[in-house]
Amino acid sequence: MRYKRILIDADDTLFDFKRSERYSISLTLSGFGITPTDETVSLYSSINKSCWEALERKEITRDELSKKRFADFSAELGMTDIDPLDLNSRFRLGLSRSAVLIPGALELCKTLSEKVDLYVVTNGFIDTQAQRV
Repeated sequence: MRYKRILIDADDTLFDFKRSERYSISLTLSGFGITPTDETVSLYSSINKSCWEALERKEITRDELSKKRFADFSAELGMTDIDPLDLNSRFRLGLSRSAVLIPGALELCKTLSEKVDLYVVTNGFIDTQAQRV
């Protein structure tokens, strides 16, 4: 069977999401005068992952995810005076500017696109992902 179309996920297939996430959360924290550490980055990553899993289980909406991940994160860090939606906006801006390709991803896309229709798909926020692609 020959495929005519292939869907390829953006994050962790084409882009190194962990590196982009680390960059963006570090940039976001620095913007508030907070020095990012491995612990704070890991804490954010864990909270963010659990929120996306809740979204996949349909326990929260995308809008709720945007607020919850940073409300939970800022509460853990004791940053109760910072608007979680402001944190979310800054994080997504940083993420939109960080498109770290996984080694070989571009070559894979070039090779596949010569043989099939290739589509990049994502469950991420479209405005953020469109800038990365």
